[in-house]
Amino acid sequence: MSKAPSTAVLYVSHLVTAGTLWNYMQLRRALGQECSLYWVCQGNSARRRLAPLPIETFPVTDELLSTWRPAMNGNGLVPGNCHIPAVAFARQNPHEHYWFVEYDVRYTGSWNTVFEMGRPSDADLIAAFVESPFRDSTWYHWETVDLPYADVARSFNPICRASHRLLEEVTKVITGDHWAHNEALLASACRHHGWPMADLNDLARAHREAPLYTPVPDEHATGTLSYRPAQPTVWGAERQRLHHPVKPLRWFQKKFGPYDGIKEALNRWR
Repeated sequence: MSKAPSTAVLYVSHLVTAGTLWNYMQLRRALGQECSLYWVCQGNSARRRLAPLPIETFPVTDELLSTWRPAMNGNGLVPGNCHIPAVAFARQNPHEHYWFVEYDVRYTGSWNTVFEMGRPSDADLIAAFVESPFRDSTWYHWETVDLPYADVARSFNPICRASHRLLEEVTKVITGDHWAHNEALLASACRHHGWPMADLNDLARAHREAPLYTPVPDEHATGTLSYRPAQPTVWGAERQRLHHPVKPLRWFQKKFGPYDGIKEALNRWR
């Protein structure tokens, strides 16, 4: 009998579009049988669209959210509660490690490259922009930090890997009347306990002497992995890099209007 996978990959998308399905298929092709792959979906529309497809899902239902709402800041996953699907999944489906990949993350290469870099690492948290300690006074979410730790660390987590013991610690913290934005919560728990953390770029440079993402060089330039600005596609983008956020056309139309959204998406592509 084959051994059950020790790593789960959680692909998180409330949208079921040609783009998100393509991204999911790229992940599945890269992972093979070595990891469990789940589509974490929220909303009845997404669940209905995925139901006839051969895709393992983990639905974030209203009932699940109501169970975890006392441990959340606000009612939704955004902003700052993006760890909730991971801790809920880990409680029901224990694995040694969990990759978390948001739907608007793209890799302009083979996803297998990313997962291969993380496989030999014993880090409890693999993420981007790992800073420990974290002292940037301009960070927008400082007022959310209420943790039982002396120091704060920070990571950027649209794509990250967490260990089971880290998610257990996060569960303990947020169900014990403490909270912090996702970017501070995971990394601060690791710093407090002395658990190892790894930056995606450090792993990449050790593996292939090139980064996985391009940081913002200064305040007037754009990196490949950031909060904003959103991009409509990775066509023509820097190769062998992680890109975020890559949004579907409907996102631009919702934000800027049906016609102006198309113009905005085309302008950003150029």
